[in-house]
Amino acid sequence: MTIAASARALVGCGMPELKPLTQWYCDCCGNIIKNIKDAWVEWIVDLSTKPMTYGDFRIVHHLSALPEDTPFPGCQRGRVAGLGDLPMESFIGSYGQAHLLSWIDPGEIVDPSGKEIGKGLVRNLREWTTLFRRIHMPYYEEARLYMARASANGRYNGYNQALPFKESELLAVIESEGADED
Repeated sequence: MTIAASARALVGCGMPELKPLTQWYCDCCGNIIKNIKDAWVEWIVDLSTKPMTYGDFRIVHHLSALPEDTPFPGCQRGRVAGLGDLPMESFIGSYGQAHLLSWIDPGEIVDPSGKEIGKGLVRNLREWTTLFRRIHMPYYEEARLYMARASANGRYNGYNQALPFKESELLAVIESEGADED
């Protein structure tokens, strides 16, 4: 069973299960990460590229959030070459947004000419965008589990590229597609 399928099995009745922007599904075990202090963001740094790049982003339980007898590294990757990781708290709020955005564009203070835009630290912009949405868009973390089915059911016909990510639309997807899980 995939992590997404495990997470889907946790959701019921078409009502949101997660508290937006404070809870996530663990990319390792699929269980709910119940608070920000228990969440950890990981990525792999490719040191062979110039400049180095980040990818393979994951949100996981920090080892301290798991039962005491859980062996190292728990849901985290552990000692992996090129591992980058920080507590979720580093990515929350306006500073967290600035942190993540600096991986795409270092900003006009560091790069006044704009020469470094697009030469950022991120290997795969879609993967980075998904991470950003999971952390900063209310209801996206849960709605993303149903978006492929909603699309297959024709929900997004005629939508522009932003509308599927509108907060009210994400909530509607959870309510309509999540209810179909029962």
